[in-house]
Amino acid sequence: RLVPVASPRGRMGSDLGVTVDLVTPDVVAQLKKGEAPSELVVPPAKTKSFLLELVWAAIRHDLDAAAVASGANAALEKTADEKNLDALLTDVVWFVSLAVESDARLRVKLAELANALVEKERVIKKETLMTQCEGEFLEEAGFVASASAFRKKRNPRQHSRGVHAEKV
Repeated sequence: RLVPVASPRGRMGSDLGVTVDLVTPDVVAQLKKGEAPSELVVPPAKTKSFLLELVWAAIRHDLDAAAVASGANAALEKTADEKNLDALLTDVVWFVSLAVESDARLRVKLAELANALVEKERVIKKETLMTQCEGEFLEEAGFVASASAFRKKRNPRQHSRGVHAEKV
């Protein structure tokens, strides 16, 4: 179970060590109002950290998918193209899906978020999500009818080779 804990510097995070450095309460408040944080500057080396914090904020503070898409686009408009944003957000969703496996409430919120990011906001491509995420998560998010059938269809060696080749 993920429980917010104070980091050594007093910031809130999760027991996975995700601290809130970039997605501050002010950023969350702006996103909740439907405003893209105009003054937000995310260094390229912190892009994945920002997206991770953004997704955590969404599943913990009830940001909706539009707010996540707005925040991601605002932070990455100068540093990443559409394909890169798709890959980065998919990596983050995959990581968080593993982290919330044992928390049914957070799992449901993440599945709803992922579905909206694919179907409504279109910042993640379904194909990318299907190559990265586990069958159980894809089933919960409504992308496959059966996790076991999905596992049987997917060739694990081919999947791993394709994923690792993309990252090189």
